[in-house]
Amino acid sequence: MIVFLLVLGMCLVTMVPRILPVFIVDRVQFPNWVTSWLKGVPYAALGALIFPGILTVEKGNISVGLIGGIV
Repeated sequence: MIVFLLVLGMCLVTMVPRILPVFIVDRVQFPNWVTSWLKGVPYAALGALIFPGILTVEKGNISVGLIGGIV
């Protein structure tokens, strides 16, 4: 029973920070500059995930990093 309560508590603790912004963003009207800035966030996150992989390729396979950078 204690394990079930522990898992339920962890579920609530991780669910609240994920769901709460959805309700806040839906009701708040942001200025245009904030909206345009938020539209660029997915591209920045994608670049932050891909760019280090381009720089850390194996020594024998440099072409793989170049192809990944071009794509």
